[in-house]
Amino acid sequence: MAFDVDRFTGAGKPVEFDPILFGVLALCLGGFVFYGAYSAIGLAATLELPLSPVLMAVVPLIGAIFASMITYGFLHTVHNYGTEGVFLYAGLFSSLMYSGLLIIYPGLNFGVGLIWGILLFIFFIALWVITGHARERAKRFIKSVIDVMMEENSLILPTFIFFIASAYLCFSYAGILFDFGLIRFVPEDMGHSIEVNNLPFLLISIFFFVYVQQVLFLFLMGIVAAMTYIWYRGADPKLNDGIRLVMRRIDPITEFSLYCAFFHTLAATLFVFGKMGVKIATVMMQILWGVVNYFTLQTVVITGRRPPQAIKLSTRLLVNNIPDVLVKEIFVDSGIRLIFEILSMPVYAIGIALFFISGDAMISVLFIYSAGLIFGVFSYTMNHVYRTFLFAWALEKEFGKDTSSRIPPGIQQIIGQIQYENQDNGLDRLIRKEKGGGESRTPSHGTDWSYITKTRMRRP
Repeated sequence: MAFDVDRFTGAGKPVEFDPILFGVLALCLGGFVFYGAYSAIGLAATLELPLSPVLMAVVPLIGAIFASMITYGFLHTVHNYGTEGVFLYAGLFSSLMYSGLLIIYPGLNFGVGLIWGILLFIFFIALWVITGHARERAKRFIKSVIDVMMEENSLILPTFIFFIASAYLCFSYAGILFDFGLIRFVPEDMGHSIEVNNLPFLLISIFFFVYVQQVLFLFLMGIVAAMTYIWYRGADPKLNDGIRLVMRRIDPITEFSLYCAFFHTLAATLFVFGKMGVKIATVMMQILWGVVNYFTLQTVVITGRRPPQAIKLSTRLLVNNIPDVLVKEIFVDSGIRLIFEILSMPVYAIGIALFFISGDAMISVLFIYSAGLIFGVFSYTMNHVYRTFLFAWALEKEFGKDTSSRIPPGIQQIIGQIQYENQDNGLDRLIRKEKGGGESRTPSHGTDWSYITKTRMRRP
């Protein structure tokens, strides 16, 4: 019997496609897949490959297997011994080390670096002190992230496909640019420079390239978010469950991809061709875009909202959960990066050894690159799984939905207290409006969630 995703998400509508958006997507994707492959083959023919095809296939495979063994071994250790707090302490160390480098680094303007380093050092220490409750919740979220990744191994597959497909798209796009003559290399005395021809067409091509890549990113990362949310609701998700849910959201996903492509193309154009003031304003725009769309993907996939409504809800959830978001973005993400950098040290050592043994740098590069790809897949997946848990918890806290969920231990009383306090502040009316009428399902204070964390629903 197939697993019923709809009873967790309320998604019962058939898949709907906007014919214009779907046509543009199909045309762009077809161009990159077919003509892009033809152009990429022509570009690759001009390059001399120093290794045999067998070595170029075997060396990356060995590197990927080695990196997977290291990563799973580390996650298995954290999973069994409950040492998830190591991510937070690693994040604190990484943040303080970064501010310390700014203080001691003799850059072009030492005074500015010194001031920024001291201010960041004080900020990191103060944030660590005042976010005690958020850090305790972060430990629970990290534990849940590792649990779901150990139990649902297929969760990393969409991220892996995105990394491979994104590299293919970039190579195909480069072939198209050279094939149409939009860019070309101009030899010079000290190397070469890139000459741009027909700038308007180049910008149009960049827009469609970013659009296809955004659709790919949102679709595959949406699968990760869907599977994580189903697991959070106490069920046992499979890969096809995530695909089915995201397919029901394909229309708002393609629409949101269009927004993202327009914004990123505009921002890149302003940053490259604008003056210093325009560059600074562009960076601020990009930061604001990232803030307001922090939970937009999860909102589109899980709630089924159109992008404008999803952006509003995403902004509201982020504003109401600033401490948790700051802990995640500063300490958790820094900790994940530092830990994977430490785990990659044996890979670099083996890569250097391979260079001295074989005398061929390409073997070392392939081994290190393939292992780094696996580390990137795991860290990227952990990032999006954590964000989905944070979104699900924020949604639970915001609307007080009385549904089965694997609320991490230690957060249960917080949600119960918040729901109790919100019973008389208009939240019930908002929930009834969301549901289209009827009685509110806001649970009373002290709801016992313990049975959810001790049991697990399995598919029939």
